[in-house]
Amino acid sequence: MVLFPLALTLGGALASDEVASFLTSSDATQARLQRWGVWILVVGGFLSLMVGVMNVRRKRRVSTLRGDIARLQGEKAQLEAVVSEWEGAAQLLADGVLLTLAEGLDFKAGDHNLERVTIYCHDPAGYFVPFGRYSRNTRFNSKGRSHYPDDEGCIGKAWEHGRHFMNGFPDPTISGREYVELTREQGLTKRAAEGLTMRSRLYFGWRVRDTSDSESLAVVIVESLDPDRYTCDDLVAFFKSQDPFLRKFVELLQPRLPQLSKAAGAGL
Repeated sequence: MVLFPLALTLGGALASDEVASFLTSSDATQARLQRWGVWILVVGGFLSLMVGVMNVRRKRRVSTLRGDIARLQGEKAQLEAVVSEWEGAAQLLADGVLLTLAEGLDFKAGDHNLERVTIYCHDPAGYFVPFGRYSRNTRFNSKGRSHYPDDEGCIGKAWEHGRHFMNGFPDPTISGREYVELTREQGLTKRAAEGLTMRSRLYFGWRVRDTSDSESLAVVIVESLDPDRYTCDDLVAFFKSQDPFLRKFVELLQPRLPQLSKAAGAGL
C-alpha cells in the first residue's frame, strides 16, 4: 500500500519534468521563429527595395531611350528633307546641263526632234545609272531601265575606250531583224535590243572623267533616228569643248550619285 502512492508521486514528478521541458523547448522554438521572421522581413524588405530601385532605373532608361529615339527620328526626318532638297536641286542642275548640250547639238523642236541625250553615272557595283535624260520629243523621254551593265552596248564601249560612234544601223521599221542583230553585235542582249523604246540609228558615247583625270565617272550618250544627223568628227569636237564643264558637273555629283537600290525604285 505504501508503494502505490510512491509510484504516483514519482509518475507525477516525471510528468511535470516533461511538461516543463516541453514548455521550455516551445519557448526556444518560438524565439528562433521570431528571429527568423525578423530576418525574413529584413531580407524581404531589402529585396523589395532593390526591385523598386531597379524598376525606377529601368523606367528612367526606357524614358531616356524613348527620348533618344524621338530625337534621332527627328534628325533623320531633317536629313531626309535636306537630301530630298539636294537631289531635287541636283536634278534641276542635270536638266540644265542636258538642255545646254541639246542646244549645242542643235536638237530639232517638238515631234520633229529625232535626238536624245542621256547622262549615265557609273556605280562602283559595275553598273550605270541614268541620272538625266533630255529630248524635245516627249516620246523619247520615257523611262528606261533602272541600270545598265558597264560592258553593254555603246555605253560599255565608250566607258572602255573613251568614246564610241556607230551610225550603220538599218531602218528598224523595214529591217527589224537586222536591226536587232546589229545591236546584239554591239553588246546588247536580245531582250534589251528588242525592248528599246527609241530604236536609234546613230549612237555616240563620250566618257567623262574627274578634273584630275584619275577616275572615270560617267558616260554621255547621244542618239538620233537619223543615221546621218552628225559625223563622228563633229561630235568629238563638240564634246572636247564641253569636257571641262562636264567633268566639273559630274564631279560635283559624285558624292551623291544615286545608288542602284534607289534608282531601281525611281528609274528613268
